[in-house]
Amino acid sequence: MAPRNTRPTARSLVRDTSGAVYVEFLVAFMPFFIMVLGMMQEALLYSAHLVVQHAATTAARSAMVVMPDCEYRYGGAAQHDANGGGRGDDPVSALTGFLGGGGGGAFGLGGGSSDLYPSGGARLDAIRFGASVPLLATSPSLDELLGDRDPRRNSVQNAIGGTSSQLARLAFGAVAYNNAAMSVTFPRVPRANGGLQTRLTPRGQLTARVTYLYHCGVPIVSAMACDNAAQLYSGVPIRQIEESTRILSGGRWTVVEAASIARRVEAARSRLAIARPALLDEMRGARSGSAGSAVLLVATGGNFSVLRADATMPNQGLTRTIASPCFNDR
Repeated sequence: MAPRNTRPTARSLVRDTSGAVYVEFLVAFMPFFIMVLGMMQEALLYSAHLVVQHAATTAARSAMVVMPDCEYRYGGAAQHDANGGGRGDDPVSALTGFLGGGGGGAFGLGGGSSDLYPSGGARLDAIRFGASVPLLATSPSLDELLGDRDPRRNSVQNAIGGTSSQLARLAFGAVAYNNAAMSVTFPRVPRANGGLQTRLTPRGQLTARVTYLYHCGVPIVSAMACDNAAQLYSGVPIRQIEESTRILSGGRWTVVEAASIARRVEAARSRLAIARPALLDEMRGARSGSAGSAVLLVATGGNFSVLRADATMPNQGLTRTIASPCFNDR
């Protein structure tokens, strides 16, 4: 008997429905997968905001203790002055000075770029140190930052610090990332832009603000939820403009699509305008200064979100006098 011809004909291929479920799964999976990644990134952003709020509370509580403390512990800095003094002569001052003292710190790139907190100040260094400890819980690992440039390292596991040891991640956040990505300032009016002060009222309300550039590391969706450092510091929606130019230059677009593109660009510009005061005014108080922060964060090529939190407490510190035991407790 002659062998039967089993080759499919053109008509059988048209009518063949095997594999349809697999194709439908591929079509439905990608939007669902991106939605899951987006939910993960939003959850991480929400938890980071809680950590920043706790850091602001820690900064306020630290300021209540540090600001009225003895001058000799902070290199002669006047009480309630966040802007003066060198490194103190006690072990805590030496540690905070190594991590961020003198405005540069171990990994700093120079002092602040304005008259506001120009050298960090020994008292402010101690307050920054207190605020940076809670932020270690949300600082990125070195692998996560390198993953922004190397796709092989870019993964969900890296986004939550899974491939690095906890000790290495905490050390990197303490001596490098938090120096560039965190600042502590003292606004005169809570939740208001501008009006920052360097001297606090001894018996008034004390408001401490922590500004933090949170690194968005979840693959694919980080570019949707956050902005890269170049956009944040320039205030120009570079990514949206490039995308719009690419679409419009193709020639295949309608008036409705052009209006949608314009809305996306304007929304990005408005979002960046809201973040500008924090970057221009508050991040100048970062340990590496605004210029150093910008260079370091732009070099990573990553995406970031500006998080800010205020904490207000009554400043119960008294101004010490010559007869105070502060001058006799050495």
